[in-house]
Amino acid sequence: MTTPRPMDTHIDNAEVVATLRSFIHAPVLPHIILYGPSGIGKTHLARMFIQEYFDVHGIPRDQQQKYTLAVPSSDDRGIKFVRTQVRDFAKEYHQGSYIIFMDDCDTLQVLSQQALRRIMEQHDSKTSFIFVANRINVFIDPIQSRCVVLRMTPVNMRPQAIRLAAEAGCNIKPSALSRLVALSVGNLRQFVQYLQVLALVLGDKQAIESDIEELCDAPPVKEIQELLSAHLAGDKLRVITACVLLWEKGFPLPDLLNYIQTVCNVYGGYDNENTLRINECVGRGAIMCIDNQVHLWDMIALFSSNSTT
Repeated sequence: MTTPRPMDTHIDNAEVVATLRSFIHAPVLPHIILYGPSGIGKTHLARMFIQEYFDVHGIPRDQQQKYTLAVPSSDDRGIKFVRTQVRDFAKEYHQGSYIIFMDDCDTLQVLSQQALRRIMEQHDSKTSFIFVANRINVFIDPIQSRCVVLRMTPVNMRPQAIRLAAEAGCNIKPSALSRLVALSVGNLRQFVQYLQVLALVLGDKQAIESDIEELCDAPPVKEIQELLSAHLAGDKLRVITACVLLWEKGFPLPDLLNYIQTVCNVYGGYDNENTLRINECVGRGAIMCIDNQVHLWDMIALFSSNSTT
């Protein structure tokens, strides 16, 4: 029986896993950037890769920590930190390569990145950086050019959904589980959190679709679809009616804009032209919400901007 390897626990993004495994036996481990949407397991995969790398190179688990500088997002990662702790770690000598792991690099300052660039140049032969971020454009060009850039995509949870539900202790009806997968839109962390909420609240009772609507912050799909239909049709009266209904149910514009994206992604049904019009409306709404308290009449004005009646 084959012994499981650390990265075997990662769900989906098999091509990225395969690429990382190809680096394990390379003469020099390259610098790596893992990026992609939140909740898809980037940090988990990076940690499992580091563990598997050192396993293959014969470094015991209880010794691996001294070969790794893990810099979590909670730390102060300004230029002073880079020029002291990161640089000092890179200067240390160990048998073989060692790794500096920096998570949540969306908050990494440009000055810090410029200092990191110098460290990468000076210690390239034995120090490898692994960066994790939601977006690639947060990195300056000199950092990107020195790294292998691997894009991770939203997770296909359907093959693992039944197992994940069982691990969370959630007894859930198959149709409700499918709805939960769709609602999570590839965000594995959110999917697991939904399962945990259902298990905590319902106990042994089987979760059904109405439980998802009530407990998992599911968007009011039918109401949003009606609003979008009225907006695309340019029917101001229907827009007003839909906006008032959503407002009275406690859905302010900022929440509504997020839900619109989810409904469009999960339920689709809009051609390219209408998708573009919806995205433009959401973009205008996002600008309205910046530093402003948006009222019901603002919401009506936004979705009526396409109206002809």
